[in-house]
Amino acid sequence: MDRVRVENWEVFKQYALNDATICVRYIEKIIAQFEEVTGKKKVPVTLTSIGVELLQKSWKDNFDAKPLTILGKEEVIERYFDKKKGYYIKKPREVDMEEVAWYIDFVTECYHGGRNEQFWFGPGFEDEWIDYDLSSAYPTAMSLIGMPLWREIRDDPDIELFTPTTLGYTNVDFEFPPDTRYPTLPVRTSHGLIFPLTGKSYCSAPELYVARKLGAKIKMNKGVIVPTDPSIRIFGAFIKECLERRI
Repeated sequence: MDRVRVENWEVFKQYALNDATICVRYIEKIIAQFEEVTGKKKVPVTLTSIGVELLQKSWKDNFDAKPLTILGKEEVIERYFDKKKGYYIKKPREVDMEEVAWYIDFVTECYHGGRNEQFWFGPGFEDEWIDYDLSSAYPTAMSLIGMPLWREIRDDPDIELFTPTTLGYTNVDFEFPPDTRYPTLPVRTSHGLIFPLTGKSYCSAPELYVARKLGAKIKMNKGVIVPTDPSIRIFGAFIKECLERRI
């Protein structure tokens, strides 16, 4: 394009103006979509933030509980002295519930994100390669989550209570059978996550459940469970709306 700019300014100018027009039209559509979904007219910081706004709107429309309560947070009023005004000011601030704050560092350590890996290093040979994908995997998993009862969060070392639908978090020592082809418990290293046959893992209840189904020997060092009300599916209405909009 440097050459076009030098040799044919008029063509380059039309191209540059059209490039800017495309950006403006795009952001106009994003603003319109955001307003349609949330009722608010503004430029979202990211496309993902549209989903967050939609989720919170769904919670306000469908549940008695406040969105903050569903997230294990609460609003407190702080009082501080404003030197410029010369008097005390009250200001609201979002904080974790006390019961949640006791465990938040431990539970955060148990989050690793999605599992992505490859089993072949370097150039591959010519063949038919298949990429497996589970249709609506994330919405299906989210639909199983009931209303968290944050005030009742507790330590619980009973491994039998850690099922696929439990909001449970653990630190365990583990050892898979030697012939296990794909071990499932994540271990953090300086080079990222690895999934060894033996080690120590911070993991969630579904991961622990799968490991046990594969015959892994487990020694639970710490277990934390957040009880839930399964009759209240906190993501149900949100997922339904998202799927309808996607269609």
